[in-house]
Amino acid sequence: MKIKDSKKGYTFVKVGCYYLAFLNFIDGILTYIGLKLNLIEEANVLMRLIYEADPIFF
Repeated sequence: MKIKDSKKGYTFVKVGCYYLAFLNFIDGILTYIGLKLNLIEEANVLMRLIYEADPIFF
């Protein structure tokens, strides 16, 4: 295996991680907006407790 191949795979994983982090960030923002506007309810018990304690922790 050449060094070029391993760097290409590393770049693919790195981009994938950034993409996943971006989607997680968008999910958090949309969930926060939905909870604030009473459009949705948090089904996850742990996340609901964290949100009720302080939305900043959520």
